Amino acid sequence: MSGGATVVRGLSRAPDPARAVAEAARAIDPAATAFALAILPRAGGAEALSRVFRGVPTVAVVAPGQITDRGYEGEAVQVLGFSARHFRAAVLRVPDLSRLSIDRLARQAREAAEAFGHTPGRVRFALSFADGRAEQEDLLISTLAGALDDMEVYGGSVGPETVGGAVFHEDRFHEDAALVVLLETDLDVAGIGFTHVLPTDIRMVVTDADARARRVDTLNGAPAAAEYARLVGCAETELGPGIFAENPTLIRQNRSHYVRAIRAANPDGSLSFLSQIDDGLILTLGRGRGIEGALEAGLDLVRDGGRRPEIVLGFDCILRRLEIAEKGLDASVSRIFRAARVAGLNTWGEQYCGLHLNQTFVGLAVYPPGAPP
Repeated sequence: MSGGATVVRGLSRAPDPARAVAEAARAIDPAATAFALAILPRAGGAEALSRVFRGVPTVAVVAPGQITDRGYEGEAVQVLGFSARHFRAAVLRVPDLSRLSIDRLARQAREAAEAFGHTPGRVRFALSFADGRAEQEDLLISTLAGALDDMEVYGGSVGPETVGGAVFHEDRFHEDAALVVLLETDLDVAGIGFTHVLPTDIRMVVTDADARARRVDTLNGAPAAAEYARLVGCAETELGPGIFAENPTLIRQNRSHYVRAIRAANPDGSLSFLSQIDDGLILTLGRGRGIEGALEAGLDLVRDGGRRPEIVLGFDCILRRLEIAEKGLDASVSRIFRAARVAGLNTWGEQYCGLHLNQTFVGLAVYPPGAPP
């Protein structure tokens, strides 16, 4: 299955990882490929990835879900091949992510960007894939945004929920690591990021937090879970993924609001978050609006002359997918994804505009060369 001359899509639903990788890769000519991205339901098929794409910069990620030609899927293996005619790529691996050194990463990123170079008239950008269990995405994306200067960075948190490799690079899977892909293209590309959540006038202050653990003990001076439940209007015993998805907390930065999602209510009355949290932070309670309408509006990427993206590489928060499933909207949302030519993955968090976000869709639209169809 192909998505056109610039980005080719391969797909397999075979249960065996090696067979699935081999089947998905049949759509892609390694000799004509500048970069290959494989999206997997679990770590596996390393030998097949190394064999099929030897000599090609290759990254594979383990994702909690995928967006394929059918829309949402959970068990497929998807491979995207970026044409060597239009793209150039290099990969930087960041090991020991849980012990991230900002100074070292900034230096490595600047050196990688300098070595990568910049062809006049071409656009450079970066993709980031980080093991979400390291909980260092905030530092990672802010450091990369500063060090890579003219490169916008788009990405997401990946990996299994427990043990196992999160990312594949240079013949094996890695835990506690991030992969940063530097890309340059002569094509028209556009980055997007949006959420279906709107701020309300209800605010709360983080009065006691453990930033390292991403845990809030008190809000407005009261036990965090109880205070959040009071503001939402539910019993503390009702707190769970559905309530958190419908009533997310937001931070405001540069006149815009971004989701800081709650992961869990803990037995001790605290709240655990999926993003950076700290004392003194002002949070705004959010409410979800129509997720289908917001998605259609956000993916309305038609340019003058009717030019449509050939593909939209999407990073879609797993919390959005859970909310969509709870509301019975899977089929409708999948139709929207197919119409917009989205291919990508569900993530534990999204990176965009130098920020680590939640409950957000982040994407990179790639337009075909030449005149509009």
